[in-house]
Amino acid sequence: MAPDQALSIGAVARAVGLSVEAVRYYETEGLLSPQRDQSGHRRYTQVDLDAVKVITALRQAGFGIRDIEQVIGAKRAEDTPE
Repeated sequence: MAPDQALSIGAVARAVGLSVEAVRYYETEGLLSPQRDQSGHRRYTQVDLDAVKVITALRQAGFGIRDIEQVIGAKRAEDTPE
């Protein structure tokens, strides 16, 4: 994906083999925060797509949503410059 290219929620769901509802659920739970376009549609970047892939892998490994939230939160803290 080109750096300036963004995907729709349907394209993200297809790319990782999830339903659109599952991707929306992850957003509702605070695991994702995609940008919105002028029409209010979700636009997912490569970073968002990678996050969905990590969430999916952790779910398949048996992690619960709260556990994933802690893992992702810790990862975000590591990525934040001091």
